Amino acid sequence: MLKKIIISIVVLAFLGFGLYYKTEVEPLRRPQVSSSGKPIVRIGAIFPLTGNMADIGYAAYKGFAKGIEDANANPQNRLYYELLAEDDQMQPRRTKTIADKFVYLDRVNVLIGLFSTSVRVIAPIAAQRQILNFNLAYADAGLGTRYNFQNFTTTEAEADALTRFLISRNITDVFLFFANQGGADDLLARLLPKLKEQNIRVVMERFNPGERRFAIPVMKIKRTNTQAVLVYAFSPEQDIIAKEFRQQKLKKIVNFVDGIRMARDLSSYEGWYNTGAVGLSSEVQRYLGLDGKNPAYANYLYDSATMIVNAFERTYDGVNIPSADAVSATLLSRQKYSGLVGDYVLDDRGQFHSPVETTMIKDGAFVKVE
Repeated sequence: MLKKIIISIVVLAFLGFGLYYKTEVEPLRRPQVSSSGKPIVRIGAIFPLTGNMADIGYAAYKGFAKGIEDANANPQNRLYYELLAEDDQMQPRRTKTIADKFVYLDRVNVLIGLFSTSVRVIAPIAAQRQILNFNLAYADAGLGTRYNFQNFTTTEAEADALTRFLISRNITDVFLFFANQGGADDLLARLLPKLKEQNIRVVMERFNPGERRFAIPVMKIKRTNTQAVLVYAFSPEQDIIAKEFRQQKLKKIVNFVDGIRMARDLSSYEGWYNTGAVGLSSEVQRYLGLDGKNPAYANYLYDSATMIVNAFERTYDGVNIPSADAVSATLLSRQKYSGLVGDYVLDDRGQFHSPVETTMIKDGAFVKVE
């Protein structure tokens, strides 16, 4: 009996080592050629498809998936692009689990992520495993290695646009109501010096994500001698703040730092401003399959898919799928790009610089004002 137990333990140990070897040393094999005979480039996308950010995650998925669909429909392309998508609910632990699965089991060539919360998890994995990473993150999340590329508005461009917004409206005193988040810190590091240069006085209050009671802070905002309020927040906090502004009949100019793009009900923000990412026309929304749904940032994801595909196609030698190093070099060899968002300039850190726009919510729709 003891002998049988010992043999069973040894067998299990070998099986465990074999699984470890397969996942840590030699990732599990997957077919390398598509049914069309083209070599497969695998892309692992990590989006929040459920939870508070599900609308944004769905739009991101639709935008990116349409870009990949268009690439595979192009007979001139010599590679086939397989999209794998998983839901991380914007929870870092889930993000890491999914990223590890994509790397070790699915053997992806590219990782895609949204926002700083997820990208700060994905980027180190991509750098360590030498896998290309494209992300839609704010501030400098994920930058710093040749494997990470960031396609979203920069905090520098946002700070410039917000400063212009205040100057154009003769604002001399502004209240900054910002969540305690990394992106907000990076934006403030660029915004505050610009406001000081323009002699715009600042009153600021921060709040923690998860806060649900804003009556007292909003009362404070009302009582201060400020003419405008800049708000940096995400849902659901942002929606609660907007509701509190209405209930207390706040009579100040209100600008949400790209937050209204994420809102489900634009009517709640009627008459207020949004400064940040470039929006989508109704024609583009329909093309991406988002007609009647929140299309926020889907255009950036479509453009990212196009950039990735073009880089792989330009790098492919007809024999081996290009390495992340080779594709990165190809991307960085060109500075100017264009897409649904507009014109991009890629810097040597992997940051894509693109336009920032200010819109007003009028009759439940975005109307560009700057």
